[in-house]
Amino acid sequence: VRVVRFISGLRTLVYSVIYTFKALLWSMVLLMMIMFMFGIIFTDTVITHVQNFPPEAELEPNSQESLMYEHFGTLHKTIHTLFRSISGGVDWGDMVNILIHIDWTVGYVFTCYIAFSCFAVLNVMTALFCQRAIDMAAQDEDNHMVALCNEQERVRSLTLSLYEAFDVDQNGSLTLAEFEQMFEDNFAQAQFLSLDISAKDAWEFFKLMDSERQGEVKLESFASGIMKLRGEAKALDVYALNLELQQVKESVLPLRRLLESLQDLTIGVATVLLTAPAKSPQSPEAPETTKGLPKEPF
Repeated sequence: VRVVRFISGLRTLVYSVIYTFKALLWSMVLLMMIMFMFGIIFTDTVITHVQNFPPEAELEPNSQESLMYEHFGTLHKTIHTLFRSISGGVDWGDMVNILIHIDWTVGYVFTCYIAFSCFAVLNVMTALFCQRAIDMAAQDEDNHMVALCNEQERVRSLTLSLYEAFDVDQNGSLTLAEFEQMFEDNFAQAQFLSLDISAKDAWEFFKLMDSERQGEVKLESFASGIMKLRGEAKALDVYALNLELQQVKESVLPLRRLLESLQDLTIGVATVLLTAPAKSPQSPEAPETTKGLPKEPF
């Protein structure tokens, strides 16, 4: 890791240059097309203007017509002049001063070329190169490993400093009272925000940290809890939660079936009781009191 840290800057530069070579090639093709179109316009305008003057060899050095021949006499010279004007090779203001001797319109056209090339084309090309270099650096596994190691070291250092700052009695554990003191401290809240942890209630935070329900939080539990609570829920966290919910659902399913069976049985018993005919109680027959008694004489 130390070797990677030492040469990571050089590796990133070399790989970025190689990675942006294709974008550079197409950018130069686009720039050449733009310079070719404007070069035809300026070359044709200058050649038409200098036809009324003597040949280049008979002109005085540094005269306006001689400078026109020097910078815009052929399409090849014009394209070179256009490229040097946007890359710092020549002062584009001097080129405008040469062209305005033909007509002010030609000077304005050259100014529009400079504005379009510098403010649009070159800025887009620079942004493209920067984005490609950023993508290349993001895909570098070694740099990614170094960044992860640095981030874990930072989190470990902040966690240890928080734990030591609020372990008042220095017994190697944090209680609920110490957690409440932590949440009242502005520095601790700033540290939690730097760790990407949104904690508002001391009791809820303490319950999340005290996974073993011992009434105190050790350094190992505090550090592991900090790592789990950082940032938003990841795909792995959501998958683990769905798995636990599925296990709870499977454990509750037999109880649900038993309750449904009891419900069906209760409904059946109630239906039988409601549909059975009501039987009225039968009164016992009165005993024949006169049977076997002698008849009274009249």
